[in-house]
Amino acid sequence: GFGCDHAAIDLKNELVEYMKEKGYEFFMDSNTNQQFIIVEDAKLQEIRQKYGVTYQERYDETHSVIRLCTSWATKEENVKAFLQDM
Repeated sequence: GFGCDHAAIDLKNELVEYMKEKGYEFFMDSNTNQQFIIVEDAKLQEIRQKYGVTYQERYDETHSVIRLCTSWATKEENVKAFLQDM
């Protein structure tokens, strides 16, 4: 592999802390740059219009699990915009 991209991990940590503060639940614990978050279906439809999120699976009648992934190409301002929209 190419080793760890520290910028991607830093942005992932920022994303995780903010989402937890806002009361979002995580489908599983992940120490990687991939995070699995439970969101309301209505919120998923809203954020899909602006962001590339991956639908992972159905959680319950009104919630889905989405996968978010930061990479070397992820810009901090894009993460901040996403978090504001969440």
